[in-house]
Amino acid sequence: MRWAEKTLWYHLRNRKMAGCKFRRQYSIGPYVLDFFCYEKKLAIELDGRQHGELKAQAHDAKRDLYLKMHGIRIKRIWNFQVRENLDGVLAGIRMALEELMEAPHPAPLPREREFFAKPTPPDKTAVR
Repeated sequence: MRWAEKTLWYHLRNRKMAGCKFRRQYSIGPYVLDFFCYEKKLAIELDGRQHGELKAQAHDAKRDLYLKMHGIRIKRIWNFQVRENLDGVLAGIRMALEELMEAPHPAPLPREREFFAKPTPPDKTAVR
């Protein structure tokens, strides 16, 4: 885990941030999110300087579109911001969570158990 991830994870884990549960390295489809709050559908992505390159920006745009299509909101934070302005970063995350708490999500995902549940077998008493 990079230093910026370690620093931010310390402030997100164990429901320290607005009482919301965050998961680290959470997989959604073909992507792995740095941090994800399932109940609020908020992804937090830490970006290093490589994300400033055109190829990385195109990849990030494709990834962000995929996540948005699945009802997930993304907050991108540069690594240097964690080092130089941690209080501001944490305040920004808290504000994003508060905004999500005020309004229902326009495209809610199914509850986590439903999302990963195995399909139920067909009813044997059903008429064929």
